[in-house]
Amino acid sequence: MDIKNLVYEVPKEKLDLNQNDINFLELLKEKYKDQVNNIIPQRNNYVMKSGYTQWYMKDATAEEKTNPIFFKFLKLFENTTHNTLEKIINSCKLARIPGPLNIHVDYRAAILSIPLVDLKKPITFWSSRNDDKIILNQYYYTKYKPVIKNVHVEHNVIDNNEDRIIFQVGSFGKENNEDFINLIKKL
Repeated sequence: MDIKNLVYEVPKEKLDLNQNDINFLELLKEKYKDQVNNIIPQRNNYVMKSGYTQWYMKDATAEEKTNPIFFKFLKLFENTTHNTLEKIINSCKLARIPGPLNIHVDYRAAILSIPLVDLKKPITFWSSRNDDKIILNQYYYTKYKPVIKNVHVEHNVIDNNEDRIIFQVGSFGKENNEDFINLIKKL
């Protein structure tokens, strides 16, 4: 499968992260990386078994929620269901994968991801979870480079031994016509 159907590198003219933005994301990483858990509250406290953990921006301080970076996310997603500052902030999370990440499909269809650490291992997209599965494609993240991923395709990190910490925005769903392809068209 063509990588363009799996990952969209957000161009600088659509989302330009400056040093202040990066400093803020680093502050969040250091402050909250040890407060992550594997529960999805908006999904009836569903417990994730993939190896993925997260901390939600809605639990941040009032001051942190006023950071200008959220207006940049709002501008990027102004033509989507995430078209208010409150919706943007409520959809933000700090994701942490400290070990194995099993093959899985997300409940959401697409997500904006900003890696906050250097990563050597790629995200791998698979044809299925079956024994005869094949690799569709792989993508190597660049630290601080925003990408939108198609997370309705099976994916994982093969033999992950890195502490992966990624800031994520959005929980876009195909029920709102915001699957990966349609979401990219709305930007």
